[in-house]
Amino acid sequence: MPKPPATVQGELPLAVVLLNWKTPEMTAVTGKQCLAVGYTRGDFALIVVDNASGDGSAALLRRELPDAIVIESGANLGFAGGVNLGITAAIERGYSAICLLNNDAEPGAGCFDAVAKTLLDDPRCAAVGVTIRRACDDSLEAIGGGRLNHLIGTQKERLSPGQRLDFITGTCLTLRAAAVEDVGLFDTTFFMYWEDVDLSTRLKAAGWNLRVAPDAVVHHVGQGTVGALSPTSKRYFLESMIRYFKKHSRYWIVPVSARLLRAFAARAFHADAHGIRLIVETTRREGLRGRACTY
Repeated sequence: MPKPPATVQGELPLAVVLLNWKTPEMTAVTGKQCLAVGYTRGDFALIVVDNASGDGSAALLRRELPDAIVIESGANLGFAGGVNLGITAAIERGYSAICLLNNDAEPGAGCFDAVAKTLLDDPRCAAVGVTIRRACDDSLEAIGGGRLNHLIGTQKERLSPGQRLDFITGTCLTLRAAAVEDVGLFDTTFFMYWEDVDLSTRLKAAGWNLRVAPDAVVHHVGQGTVGALSPTSKRYFLESMIRYFKKHSRYWIVPVSARLLRAFAARAFHADAHGIRLIVETTRREGLRGRACTY
């Protein structure tokens, strides 16, 4: 195992983790931007996980990012499983903080220094979010993360510093290694979506804090892998929504039913037979029978 980075007071060894699946050119651009942004608060590493793309991605990434650590998974593990490989590699190498960054989200100047300062200023801070802007027009997408409605099963972006922060979005999520070791890695039953909400919920339940570094900015393309309106995206989202509330809410049937009814009504209004079938199939697959919640 490589020697862990030396840590002195006021420094925080940081590793940035990028997950790639069949978009190596995009990942390489983001990786180069991460290296160009730089980091002044200690040792820095770029870790790229190729999620079994099977298209030569790993070789291209090693060629384009010679200073990065490139890890190849043995199968497509989804977002949670893929980034878990990167988080584990970072912790094993002695990094105290791990920034998970979407491969379609480019960090701005000083981004990594700002999130590190937030972690250093609050020893009980487990996760830090950033200001996320849309790459297409620089409009605000979210400040850190979002809010969760446990009654109707919705999550909304946090667009004002005064709004409640229930979770840090996985678009750019910096984690304290000690907090991850305390509560565990991402839950891999969330193949895609809601895994960041689940981890944030577990961190808060364990007494850790969520914070935002508002001066840290990333520009996000959005939906670079599955497409904004793809059936795959919708299916994963509904599956993970159901799993989240089953796991964390004693009365999960209320938000799940409300969310599914809203989705069904919207698809019916647009006469979307395929969308209706997707909702019905997802509901049958996930089931509406109860199970004990975690909290």
